[in-house]
Amino acid sequence: EEPTFTINYGDFPDYLGNDCSWCLCSEKLKKIIDNYANNADVIRWLPVKILNGETFKTYYALLIENYLEFDKIVNIEKSKKLKDGKVYLPHFIYSQIKDYDLFIKEDGGKSIFISQKLKDILEKENLTGLGFEDWKAS
Repeated sequence: EEPTFTINYGDFPDYLGNDCSWCLCSEKLKKIIDNYANNADVIRWLPVKILNGETFKTYYALLIENYLEFDKIVNIEKSKKLKDGKVYLPHFIYSQIKDYDLFIKEDGGKSIFISQKLKDILEKENLTGLGFEDWKAS
C-alpha cells in the first residue's frame, strides 16, 4: 500500500516538506533529477499519494540507499561544530564528492546534498517548494 500524505492548505508544490523528513518530489522534479543528475542510477523512487482535499496526486520519495562515509568526505577541522565537538555544518572534501550530483552522508539520509550544477538547473526550472542551504567544500 502506498504511503499517503495530506496537504492541509495550498496547492501541490514540486517539493513537499513533511513530518517524516522524506524528500517528496512531483513528477516534474523527479524527471529533472533523472535527466540531469550524473548519478541518478543510485536513486530509488518510492511512489506516494498526496491528498489535497479530495484530489490525489502521485509524488515520489527520493531514496538513496548508498551513503558516503562521514570520515572520508568531511574535513572536521573546517566544519562548524557545537561546543561538544559534534559537526552541525560539514565542510566537505571536494575530491571525495566531486563525482556526485546527489549524495547523502552516513546519518540515515536526513539531508540530501546536491551539486552546484544540479542546483542551478533546478533553480532555472522555477520549481515550487524548494529551498537550498549553502555548504562548503575544498
